[in-house]
Amino acid sequence: MNFKPMNRYSVRPVEQNDVESIASVAREAWTHTYGTIYPGETIELFISSAYSHDRLSSAISRDSERAVRLFHAALNGDGKIIGYSQSRPDSDNGNTFELLRIYTLPNHLGTGVGTALLDYLFANCPDITELSAWVESENRLGRTFYEHHGFEIADEKEEDFFGYRTLQIKYKLTRKL
Repeated sequence: MNFKPMNRYSVRPVEQNDVESIASVAREAWTHTYGTIYPGETIELFISSAYSHDRLSSAISRDSERAVRLFHAALNGDGKIIGYSQSRPDSDNGNTFELLRIYTLPNHLGTGVGTALLDYLFANCPDITELSAWVESENRLGRTFYEHHGFEIADEKEEDFFGYRTLQIKYKLTRKL
């Protein structure tokens, strides 16, 4: 995937009234990204579970209680959510985090939305020394994104994803402060 010139996007913490927009971006992104990797019914099962109104609302509530927010939305110039990311501390070491989700609407891939989300995370958590993320091995879009941003392969594992066997690759970015 070729990266297009970076556009400017605003990024902010996700709010409760963003639930439907996040779920909509997730559905489009997952269908586009995983449509040739997983069966359609597997994608739908996952989206219905992981991006249900209740689960997203709970995740946003937990995030809003943090001193530093870790669930972020990227907005275009019209204020429409076009991407999002969610991270969490990965251990008792406050400098190690896991990027749980980062997705962009398909028509914004390669335009800098993901970079804006990462930049926002690092600006708000400047002490992050290590950021990891698990990626489906056949997800070339995700793998290209991480490799473009300096992440390196650190591990792999097989998983059962709603009855579908999958190989997950762990990417890790080590930052020197």
